[in-house]
Amino acid sequence: MKKTWFVSHPSGSTQHTPMFFNAVNDFAKQHPEIEFKFPQEEKGNIQKTKDDIASATLILVEVSIPSTGSGIELGWANASGVPIIAFHQGGAEPSPAVQFATKNIHVYVTEEHIVEVLNSLA
Repeated sequence: MKKTWFVSHPSGSTQHTPMFFNAVNDFAKQHPEIEFKFPQEEKGNIQKTKDDIASATLILVEVSIPSTGSGIELGWANASGVPIIAFHQGGAEPSPAVQFATKNIHVYVTEEHIVEVLNSLA
């Protein structure tokens, strides 16, 4: 069975946290056995996003910027029992609510920090 990793992030975070997306995209290129799903690539289909989360093998979430949409996606993942791995930039303070969805929260300062965690999950 192919692994599917859903990548949750606030809208606009590609500009605010580009290091996270660079690391995930570079990792994805080296791991074709893993399918990556980015919800913002298919705007407007909330049910598909919810279904993608429920069928994923893992949720990656960037939580440096508080976001209602990401919070909803984390709630869906938590309710579905899908493991959640959260990342935030060093110096950023994620919402305290993140700890209720996952205890697996990683601080990153470089892309290498992110890739190290992703390699441990592959």
